Amino acid sequence: LLLLLFSFLTATTCGYALSLPSSATCRPTFFIIGGRKGGTTALYVYLTSHPQILPYISKKSSSHPSYGEVHYLYRHSYSVQQYNSKFPELKRDQITGESSVSSLTALGAPQFTLRTCGPDVRMLAVLREPVKRMHSQFMMRLRLGTDNVTANTSFHEWAFEQIKEFEAKMNHINMDTLLWDTKVFKPAENALNEGLYYGHLHNWFQSFPPSSFKIFIFDDFYANPAVHLKEAFDFLGVDGTAVDVHDIVSKKYNDASSNNRQHIDTSDKRYALTGEIERLLKRIFKPHNKALEKLLGVTLPSHWW
Repeated sequence: LLLLLFSFLTATTCGYALSLPSSATCRPTFFIIGGRKGGTTALYVYLTSHPQILPYISKKSSSHPSYGEVHYLYRHSYSVQQYNSKFPELKRDQITGESSVSSLTALGAPQFTLRTCGPDVRMLAVLREPVKRMHSQFMMRLRLGTDNVTANTSFHEWAFEQIKEFEAKMNHINMDTLLWDTKVFKPAENALNEGLYYGHLHNWFQSFPPSSFKIFIFDDFYANPAVHLKEAFDFLGVDGTAVDVHDIVSKKYNDASSNNRQHIDTSDKRYALTGEIERLLKRIFKPHNKALEKLLGVTLPSHWW
């Protein structure tokens, strides 16, 4: 009786009704795992525009910069039944999923996903050139005024701070394999680490086969989004001809105007990605990008180098 009462109180105080899903496995069958500032919010909104793909239950509008993000695979701080309650009840031909950019870089996320959601789930990712991605992350921090980034912080200053933090942990990375030997950064903790796509995907590939993934290169996807959205629908097993993909991708999501808490003069040269710092960062990322090409069997765009 006490156990039942405790379960009732836990459910209601957490904001969940007694109709918690009883399934021991997670309801979502697909995850957009990253990367951060790579267009994942837009991809999630595009996908959930399909009548067979239902979004998670949220009070946030689809224009919110963290729309689609639940972060369960990273934090998993509550039960799978409570996790499932964040998603709608599904009919036979419907699926649901989420888009948490912390999943890509969270070291324990792949194994937790396998244990909790099973081997048949699908993962999608959009990979943006790491230096441009890093600068975009800085600009978002600047507009939001978070992580000690203020209007007086230059990109040059911030980037060198990220490099210094990264180099302090270099003894934990094997420079032959380019893999970390332990968990060194939390998701979003270090902007360089966020762009080491090879190591993060290699970690995921230890738990799931390559066929479980649909990896888009940012430049390719947004050069022809309608074609690649159709590929994503096919990958998830829904009918891509049931919607007008050109109409879906004509809308923009999570641009600068949707995550702007303070007015910033973006023409200020302090915030610019200059040639000097860009060349330095590209030298750091180069071996990781080469390994990524080999892992995915792709040729990355020339501006990645």
